[in-house]
Amino acid sequence: MTTTCPQCGTPNSENATDCIRCGIQLRCPHCGLPIDHSPIVSPIAGYCSGCGTPVVRLPKSGKPWYVAMFKVLALIALGGVGFLCALGGSCVLIIGVASAGTTSFSYLPVGLGIMGIAAACVYAMVKLIQKM
Repeated sequence: MTTTCPQCGTPNSENATDCIRCGIQLRCPHCGLPIDHSPIVSPIAGYCSGCGTPVVRLPKSGKPWYVAMFKVLALIALGGVGFLCALGGSCVLIIGVASAGTTSFSYLPVGLGIMGIAAACVYAMVKLIQKM
């Protein structure tokens, strides 16, 4: 026999205290009675109707730990690549101007291309942070 979560609709085992997907509390941890959620499902459900225990456990994020770890590692990698590209592009532009003078612009596409990669890394970092 299974119990369906009122928030996400995931089937859970009959004796589960929390939903396996969203983490909302399904049963009172003290007396084991099903928690009567309000019509608008809220992570804060109120009190157990059987024993009066406050039920205020917030749902879990639902994401495994390795997803968060991957995002942190991706941020570190993007930050490192972005920094190195910004530094390298700046060096190319400075060395190109110093060695060629103001008459040659052959260094310009390379320096700006590297700076473009740095800008793309910063953009990817911002998008990744927004999704965290």
